[in-house]
Amino acid sequence: MTTNFDYEYGRALEQYENAKTMEEKIKALEQMQSTAPSHKGAENLRSDIANRLSKMKSKLEKSKSVKGQGKGLRFARDGSATVVLVGIPNSGKSTLLSKITNATPKISDYAFTTKFPEIGIMEYQGTKIQIVELPAIVEGSSKGKARGKEILSLIRNGDLVVCCLLGDRETMEYSLDLLINEMQISNIVINKKKPSLSINKAGNNGVEIVGESNVVDGAEKLFDILKQRYSNIIIRVEEKASVNDILEAMDVTKSYKKVIGIWNNSMKPVTYKGISVFPNIDINITKKTIYDNLDLIIVYTRKPGEKDIDNVPVALRKGSTVKDLCNMLHKDFLEKFKFARMWGSGKYPGQQVSLDYPLSAKDIVELYIKN
Repeated sequence: MTTNFDYEYGRALEQYENAKTMEEKIKALEQMQSTAPSHKGAENLRSDIANRLSKMKSKLEKSKSVKGQGKGLRFARDGSATVVLVGIPNSGKSTLLSKITNATPKISDYAFTTKFPEIGIMEYQGTKIQIVELPAIVEGSSKGKARGKEILSLIRNGDLVVCCLLGDRETMEYSLDLLINEMQISNIVINKKKPSLSINKAGNNGVEIVGESNVVDGAEKLFDILKQRYSNIIIRVEEKASVNDILEAMDVTKSYKKVIGIWNNSMKPVTYKGISVFPNIDINITKKTIYDNLDLIIVYTRKPGEKDIDNVPVALRKGSTVKDLCNMLHKDFLEKFKFARMWGSGKYPGQQVSLDYPLSAKDIVELYIKN
């Protein structure tokens, strides 16, 4: 396809080229179709997209009719945060899930006992954290072995990835190496902060970089790469980052995840290839370890005029605002929001604040809505 295209089409094309499933390819093609150039010179391009889309949808329908409507590997997010448990076969995932949550998964010495996601709720400091055990990951999962692509895709729904590890140091390292490799092949970026960027269409102005001084190894290098891929974009680099990190952050197929390990054969934390591995010697400590690595804060809500004894704990991401709190509680709090009063991090007790007020741990918030 030699026709010039803008950033949105270029991003859709990149999604198509990196798609691993037929559903992902169809979604990318539909995005390409909606963002393709509309001028006469692009008629062949639009026709080609339409033909490919039609054939792929037909192929998918035939595939479904042959395979039937089997149970898929999926789960709905619930609670204040979601933690996914991953591991090789017989790594203790089900045992850990049963000990830290209310779940009762099937536990046995046989490999692949867990065939679908098992879900439990971990209660900690008055909050509820969703814990999801995924089926085992094996060498080749990222290539589709043992439904591996589906399993690995579910990791993207988690706020924290916990690798369950058993055995001696050599076995632990082997297991963690396998899990790291399969996740990285699946475009999961491990324990790395995503650079803060913003990308917009730029009309006919070509490629423009705002914040050039933040490109630590040279904005010219970044410019030369971008002009080969896009015709009209403005990229704002809002913090220090390398060219490779910026390009990685622009890749919509990448998913940035925090990953830790829980190891049954250790008395103290260790670090392996940038991953913190914690001992699993006490369930309460393990719960605290998981919670602490979620980077949450607990704030308290109460009805206007009620006493502190009625405070209800809510877990939020660090940096959350009153607006985030409203979204967490109920849509009516946001749609009918009037103002809030808060005790804790404010300038004075009962300070009136707006939706964009940043909350801190242990703040107490009263929400007032319009009648």
